[in-house]
Amino acid sequence: MVKKRKKRVKKLIAGNYVLRDIFEDSYEYEVYFHLVNSLNVSDLCPNNFEIELSMKIRKPRLSFPDEDPKLVKLMVPISKAQNNPKKRAEVRSTIFHEYADLLPQIKLSLKNQIAALRKDLVNEKEALLIDQKVIEARNKGLRKIHLDFNKSKKNVRKKPKD
Repeated sequence: MVKKRKKRVKKLIAGNYVLRDIFEDSYEYEVYFHLVNSLNVSDLCPNNFEIELSMKIRKPRLSFPDEDPKLVKLMVPISKAQNNPKKRAEVRSTIFHEYADLLPQIKLSLKNQIAALRKDLVNEKEALLIDQKVIEARNKGLRKIHLDFNKSKKNVRKKPKD
């Protein structure tokens, strides 16, 4: 049951794009992400997380209250048996550990979206510089893979013939 909840949360914050469709390869993504990573997105992202346990709802809900844009509120259904203070504390602790990575995922998703927009809205002069960085990153990656392959090839012992 824990896995189902995590999948729901990941669907909510994944967005409606696929990075593979936007970027040609991981090297291009790394260059654009490096450009965006220097930006401080903490002003755009929530940084507080609140768990609300309720017997009135049937499914978990994720909300971003209008009165506090820095807050992510997770509303979780509980049963009557879980409505005593001890059980509520246990459920809250379990839910907290299950969804603790929600805020970093939101920040990463936002940075990915900004990187995708950056690629889509880049001007011609920047595009030339960025393309050079991408080519350099690809060549560096290719050299590294080639060296690693040669090292592993040398370290493989040949079986002695009978």
